[in-house]
Amino acid sequence: MALPNLIVAGAPKCGTSSLFQWIADHPEAEGARIKETCYFNDPSSHVFSPVQNFALMGLAGYEDYFPVKKPNAKVRLEATPTYMYQQTALAHLPDLPTTPKFLFVVRDPAAQLLSTYRYYCNNWLMLGAEVSFGDFIEMVENQDPKLEQNELLADAFVNVRYCEWLDRWQDRVGHDRMRVLTTDALSQDRSSTLAGIAAWLGLDPDFYRNYAFPRENESYRVKNRTVHSANVRLRGLIAKTPLYKFARTVYRRINTESAPATLTAADKAVLGDIRRRFANQNAELAAAYNLDISHWSDGAEAATSDVPEALNVAR
Repeated sequence: MALPNLIVAGAPKCGTSSLFQWIADHPEAEGARIKETCYFNDPSSHVFSPVQNFALMGLAGYEDYFPVKKPNAKVRLEATPTYMYQQTALAHLPDLPTTPKFLFVVRDPAAQLLSTYRYYCNNWLMLGAEVSFGDFIEMVENQDPKLEQNELLADAFVNVRYCEWLDRWQDRVGHDRMRVLTTDALSQDRSSTLAGIAAWLGLDPDFYRNYAFPRENESYRVKNRTVHSANVRLRGLIAKTPLYKFARTVYRRINTESAPATLTAADKAVLGDIRRRFANQNAELAAAYNLDISHWSDGAEAATSDVPEALNVAR
């Protein structure tokens, strides 16, 4: 058993599933047996496990997620994007004996909010088909009780104030142990971006010259919500075996579409409004963490431009 020396700690709906797989596929790296351990989540989190968590089982329980298959691996990692917001994670993960580094991915807040809405409306059916993107934003702003059971929905606006969260982590771990990326870098310049991450981690960056960059955990659009409701109930009860993965592939071919729904004029207006509201915070983020956010458009242009659901990177 071992402990990780790399934590992909956020943010949700920004490409962390693919990023985890891309690093874990490196011959000198090894991923946790499941991508999101959620082991250091707070008890208030909707993904907190009452039977497997740090307060209950300590580091010994955490080691169970890291069976050693590559004894000479230079990097071991997990990726729980909700860690970005968790006090338990912030308090304890930096002090692991492996002195882990922390990797964060952020995206245009308007696009992140749209992706969150679509993910929980389609993949998990937590929002009714009648709830539009604009309705969802109003529910968040009005602190609608229907969102209380999932902090990623209830706190959706707070969660995309990235600087507030990243600054806490930087204060805790320092500059050298932390790196912040954008989904734009992952989608538009994957090879050089991953080569840079590899060099930062002490891995051979040449691996990513001819790497295929598979996409993981993509959002999708459901064809029949009744059928999908049964799928949601069943998939948490089935072990993640190769048979499960095969069945999932078949099901998605039958009852889902990868193409996102077309943005309505109302959707575009909401996106434009969000971009204008976050313009100053985005500028502060770019300056603080040396990020290129030139694709995070704002103003009138944003109100008429589509936001691709995939951004060429899985979420």
